[in-house]
Amino acid sequence: MVKFSLKPTADKRWQGVQRHYFTVFILKNIVLVAFIGLTIAESVLISKWYKEMWTHPQSTKLDGPVEFWTRIGIALIPDVIITFVAIFCMLTQKWHPITALCSTVVLSALWLFCAVINSLITYSGETIYFANMDYRDRWDAMCFAETGLQAAIAVMYMVMMGFAAKAVHVWRKGPRVLAYRDVEETS
Repeated sequence: MVKFSLKPTADKRWQGVQRHYFTVFILKNIVLVAFIGLTIAESVLISKWYKEMWTHPQSTKLDGPVEFWTRIGIALIPDVIITFVAIFCMLTQKWHPITALCSTVVLSALWLFCAVINSLITYSGETIYFANMDYRDRWDAMCFAETGLQAAIAVMYMVMMGFAAKAVHVWRKGPRVLAYRDVEETS
């Protein structure tokens, strides 16, 4: 991955200012790893806190983790899958600008949606009831940290979207592989 950010690629579609797509991609992956670490820590703590605190008669043991992964996994799971596909395609010089543009549009919308939902859920405090306010303060801090990382990832995807759009523009202006033939002149 570093070779794409430090030297130009052989693919003409990614030469020029749009080559910085790969640099932002690396930065996004670093933030994504930090987000995954924070998510794992919160998942472990929320499972522990949920068992201690939740006493609602209609709840099950899975309510806490299911609610947690619903608000986190909507963007995280597709992003991890697309990141692995993108890494493979970049290493084999097959990452097409249209694929990059479509994936960045979808993932920036997903991450922005998750950041807004996560902040609203955390601010309202309706997901989890904590009898111990120390747990609540720790959970709020972790959720707002996650929200900040989600927003940072969304912004990075928006920047990558601009570079991918530039690469699509260069690709569309470039020479076509198939030449245009007038059907009337060839017959």
